[in-house]
Amino acid sequence: MKLKTAATELMNLVAPVRCSGCHIVDLRLCHPCHTFLFSGASSRVSTMSIAGRSIPVYSAGEYSGVRRSCLLDFKNGSRRYLAKHLLGGAGAFTDSLRHPDSSVLTIVPTPSSLRGQWSRGFSPTGLLAKALHQELASTVVNRSLVRRGLAGVLRKPQHTPRPRAQRLARSDQDFRVREFAPRVPIVLVDDVAVTGGTLRAATVALIAAERCVLAVVVAAHVPGREFFSLNP
Repeated sequence: MKLKTAATELMNLVAPVRCSGCHIVDLRLCHPCHTFLFSGASSRVSTMSIAGRSIPVYSAGEYSGVRRSCLLDFKNGSRRYLAKHLLGGAGAFTDSLRHPDSSVLTIVPTPSSLRGQWSRGFSPTGLLAKALHQELASTVVNRSLVRRGLAGVLRKPQHTPRPRAQRLARSDQDFRVREFAPRVPIVLVDDVAVTGGTLRAATVALIAAERCVLAVVVAAHVPGREFFSLNP
């Protein structure tokens, strides 16, 4: 035990470690923060109405406090291991993510911008999709939804929040659906729902390509927001 403690202290001198949730030192994720993420208020937070279909949106918790801090560390601090913790409470709505005519679900991550993925070295939504795959039985991950063109490469990433109108202006034309089995039920995965504009555009693109979107799952949602206010 003394040797382990000494080794930990030595490692902290070389590469200091802190909890992503509460920033306590010597731990990557402390027990209270881990417990909070797994026992968060996972719930259905909204419903999208598209082409006569009602598509539920499930969130693992509110984008605030510990969850917000962990998400920022996950996306901007390259702490990839946090993906499984951020969607660790997804089991709360496991039974809702089922289709009566299919035993297998396809989990599709909303695509990150190419520039963002290159700068990070990974796709946050891709890792979240894998985490959900590990939570749910009889699922596969399919990266069939991609961004069109080179806009995400040529435009510098924004470090300030985009205006609500700009977020809601997202179009299904921003996305392209690559070939895969059209009739399999899909669960779309994203990191944070702010206005719902990106999620709606991605869902419309999938439906326009004759894909069956069963539900949407996000790692967090911004509390106090009216999502998908532009629903017909």
